[in-house]
Amino acid sequence: MPSTHLSLHYHLIFSTKDHVALMHKDWRGRLHAYMGGIVNDLGGVPETIGGVEDHVHLLIGLRATHRLADVLKEIKSLVSAGPAPHPGRDDLTIVSPVVSPPANIRCPSGTKQSD
Repeated sequence: MPSTHLSLHYHLIFSTKDHVALMHKDWRGRLHAYMGGIVNDLGGVPETIGGVEDHVHLLIGLRATHRLADVLKEIKSLVSAGPAPHPGRDDLTIVSPVVSPPANIRCPSGTKQSD
C-alpha cells in the first residue's frame, strides 16, 4: 500500500535588532531552552538550538500542516515578549528571521544544497 512521508526540517536564524550583542552567555542557554519550548508547544520538534551574542540558529522539524510564516511569527512574538532572562530584557527584540535549507539535505533534483 503506497504512502507518503514528509520530513520537513527548517534552519531558522533570528537576530537581535541591528545585530547588537545582547545575548550574554550566562543566560543564553535559558533563552535557547525557552525557544525550544515554544517550538515544542507549537507541535514542532526542536532538533538543535544554538547561537552567539547577536543571533540564534534553530533546526526544527515541522509537520506538513504547519504554516512556516505562522510559526516564525509566534516564535518571534513570544521570545520578544517572554519571561525576562536578564535585567536588560527590554533591549532584546528578536528581528530578522531567516529561513534556509539545512546544509547536507538534498534538494528534490538530487543535487546538494549549496551555501
